[in-house]
Amino acid sequence: MKYQRRIDPLADTEGLRTFIEKKVDHAPFGLLITQEDSGAVDDPRIVTLPLSTLMLLR
Repeated sequence: MKYQRRIDPLADTEGLRTFIEKKVDHAPFGLLITQEDSGAVDDPRIVTLPLSTLMLLR
């Protein structure tokens, strides 16, 4: 889990992309929790979600 102000689209998503690509995990997508709403990643398999929104889902 990473929680940073700025997202580096390559470095910060490397572990998440590796997890998604493993066939044994059967993960159709990954969830990247961000501090702010401005986090965007070009990979359509990675969904960015601000922590404040995640806390509202509870």
